[in-house]
Amino acid sequence: MSRSTSACFLAVLALAVTRAGGADDLVFYSGGQAHPLVQSSTELFVEMDRGVAAAARVRLAADPHCTVKSIPWAPGATRFCIAEVDQADLARRKSLRSMPGVQSIRPVYRFAGSRSPMLSSGNIVVQLQASLTAAQRTRFFDEYKVALVNVLDGENGIYTVRPKGGDEADEVRSAAAMYLDDRTTFAHPDFIVRAQTKQILSQFNDEFFNQQWHLNNTGQGGGTIGADINIADAWRITFGEDVLVGIFDDSVDVSHEDLSPNYIFRGHDAALATETPTAPDPRNILDRHGTAVLGLAVADANDSGVVGVAPSAQFTASRGLNDVVTLGQFASAFVFARQQNVAVHVNSWGLVGVKNSQADVLVSTIQSAFKDGRDNLGMVIVFASGNEAALLGFDDDLSTLPEVIGVGASNANDVLASYSNFGLDIDVLAPSGDDFLPGIVTTDNTDEAGFVSPGFNDGGQFDDGFGIRPDLPDPNYTEHFSGTSASCPIAAGTAALIVSVNQGLTASQVRTILEQTSEPIEPANAGYHPITERSVTHGYGRINAGAAVTAALESRDNGGFAWPDRLRSVRITSTTLSWTLGDDIREIDADDNPDTPPERVGEVTTGTLVVESATPFGATNAFVPADGVSYSVGQQVVAGIEAVHNSPDTVFALPGVSGTRFYALFPVNAIGRYGFGVTIDTNGNVEGIGISAGDDDGVSTGPESTSLPRVSINVSPLSGTSPLDVQFRGNALSDNPVESTLWDFDDGENSTRASTTHRYVVAGAETQRFFPVFSVTDEFGNVGSRSVAIDVTGEASVGGPVSGDIRIRVRLPGSVGSDVDSGESPFSVDLSITGTPAGDIDSIFWDLGDGATAETISVPHIYVNNSDSPRTLPISVEVQSVSTGGLLVKQIATRFITVEPNPNPPADGGEDGDNGNGDGADGAGATSGAGQTDLCGAGLAMVFAGMILLTLVKRRVF
Repeated sequence: MSRSTSACFLAVLALAVTRAGGADDLVFYSGGQAHPLVQSSTELFVEMDRGVAAAARVRLAADPHCTVKSIPWAPGATRFCIAEVDQADLARRKSLRSMPGVQSIRPVYRFAGSRSPMLSSGNIVVQLQASLTAAQRTRFFDEYKVALVNVLDGENGIYTVRPKGGDEADEVRSAAAMYLDDRTTFAHPDFIVRAQTKQILSQFNDEFFNQQWHLNNTGQGGGTIGADINIADAWRITFGEDVLVGIFDDSVDVSHEDLSPNYIFRGHDAALATETPTAPDPRNILDRHGTAVLGLAVADANDSGVVGVAPSAQFTASRGLNDVVTLGQFASAFVFARQQNVAVHVNSWGLVGVKNSQADVLVSTIQSAFKDGRDNLGMVIVFASGNEAALLGFDDDLSTLPEVIGVGASNANDVLASYSNFGLDIDVLAPSGDDFLPGIVTTDNTDEAGFVSPGFNDGGQFDDGFGIRPDLPDPNYTEHFSGTSASCPIAAGTAALIVSVNQGLTASQVRTILEQTSEPIEPANAGYHPITERSVTHGYGRINAGAAVTAALESRDNGGFAWPDRLRSVRITSTTLSWTLGDDIREIDADDNPDTPPERVGEVTTGTLVVESATPFGATNAFVPADGVSYSVGQQVVAGIEAVHNSPDTVFALPGVSGTRFYALFPVNAIGRYGFGVTIDTNGNVEGIGISAGDDDGVSTGPESTSLPRVSINVSPLSGTSPLDVQFRGNALSDNPVESTLWDFDDGENSTRASTTHRYVVAGAETQRFFPVFSVTDEFGNVGSRSVAIDVTGEASVGGPVSGDIRIRVRLPGSVGSDVDSGESPFSVDLSITGTPAGDIDSIFWDLGDGATAETISVPHIYVNNSDSPRTLPISVEVQSVSTGGLLVKQIATRFITVEPNPNPPADGGEDGDNGNGDGADGAGATSGAGQTDLCGAGLAMVFAGMILLTLVKRRVF
């Protein structure tokens, strides 16, 4: 998520206030905001070594001043626990850390005003600017004294890093300093946070396919006939062929009889960072939710159990929702899905106690998937709204993000479910269970598989914690699934059907088709807006799969058009009304040929219809243009409403009439279809603009320059003994006149001079890390900043053990003293370690960035790049040493190198000793790594015949 100029300026001010307030003031920068943090004074997060965790837990519990508790949302994660102590200070952390089997002791945080704990992983997630070279990335990591832990999303420059210094290193303050650096897009602690599923448990009995009322409601269990998604009309056109669906949840039983036929045998475990065919399988006692969710979307038509909305769609899956998972690990599920080219992604979960603006890394990867996924057409991402019957603001839940489809729940009577969350950023409803109405029948964990969790149905009975009730006789299915957790995959399955019919639709077009074809149920209670057609509680209504698929089919024959996107912004002054089109146009380079221009796809708005009224729009003063009808300027479209503009122009000159006037604007495309309307009055009040606008609503303020000053600094030395005199030099290139400069030394003092000297004084035997910030502000208020980490050791520690530091040197073979950052393939180098180990070296492990590893001090290696573009690779080395006190100390160093393409590639495309795939994993000293119609009569027979045929067709494997 990019930071705006004003947000960056506020962030700098907030950090200055934080530092002036003292070291105990903590802040978490994300979403362009400074979120205050509270560190628990009585809780510590404990990680224990594998294999000895049980014994370590016993030792912790034996401490009379320590109460051991399981992670509330992951009780099966036995390697982790929360220790409640009298005082969670540094001394107590060190005491517990010294116990055998304890790997780390870290703080517990909460956002100010929140009760939900966030556990410190010790890591930071950071996105670096794409313009940085490999050498500049290495320098950045060195300056902030952080080591690379993981390349989360190399394509977009997102990394997980850890501050050097062990358990005591402060990732909160390190991340805050990095955030303000103009070389980053975002940086925040990679906290372990809680997510929860959006499912509720309170339903009565139903039966298998005939009881899947959400597909064909015949009044089962007291429901209303026709209160379903009209699947019959959709299935006459497609069953979801050639679409890949993804999911992130607690787990998925990929071997289930109704799921395995559609599995591509590539899965992901976000908690363990593994990708194997069995990675999504249930592992914890609570792992049962994802199997039920996914069955509603893609359960196979194979004469067993149930049928998903898109029974021919294939799927991949990520698990980990019930594990101890960081924000970055949540994000990794979307990176994995994008790499697999997932078309539609299902998310029946939400974060607890964390707003969207507090999760930059997760929001950023969702945005990247929406923008770049599915070969740049965009991944369709669907989120459940939740089950608290609560009004959601734009920042409250991932389901409100403009890049996702937010789904609420309707029940078997076509009424908003009693529990469904709602809000102006929730898009549609889809069926689910409700009190005293039938639940949703779906897949459940296979009991015979031997998983820790049997699922919801345990031998024909269902226990929801309030009592045991009967369930389906086949324990591999359940009839009690409910909540927006069920609505979400039903909507996602419908999106998969849309994509199946027209693979060239963008993610925005899929969402628009889903919205435009939805049924506006409960019109008397929903309060659909007379212009925007949207309800605060019902969105655009309950989805209609038949109508949606028909619209997608039509789009194949009319140049790819569906309906135009909503307008992105509307502005008004005393003389003009202006607006910005919301077209999401994508460039698709299908042939990957630079000599041929890419194809431009997406919805194109060809004009805007503007109507005017002297009175506010309402139930008796409403207008929605009819598709295919052309309206003329001056035409009274309905009583009291006149068309005043209908052209491609995006500016309208106001008539200058006194009094408040009201305008409605409707985009129109080349086939005469109108998008949802937007209203504005001459007082600047706007309705119908989503949070994706990117522009402020209301009065236009005119242009201003938003280019940030480009700051550079030179600080020396970066470490030493107190009192330490440090020379600071700051500079900046700015497109606008500079208004002011400021050095904040992070110790309560500052200076307005760009070049100055400052003395750091530290008492005691501890080493303190400071993050001085140099900020440059231009006359428009644009702020550029740069920071660096400085370690100052107290005088009392002089002569004591020194932890030391290590770095990586990349030399050309036979060249003494050389140090290089790039070379042409095949690129031969000698890798070595420089610096001061913390003690006697116990072990060394190299990750050479191309799949190869090594375990020696020096490593000769050959990097191969058979592609047509440069490849930048991260090299890391981990050195474990035994200190003079007998402690095992781990040191990590990171560096980037760039391998240019081979200017003279061999005829077979490969190098000697390489397999030709361009991974370069070879070389001495290195090891290679690894519309509604009843389902009756002939219509029903046709659908079932198609389903039977479906079971006989060999499915395509992606």
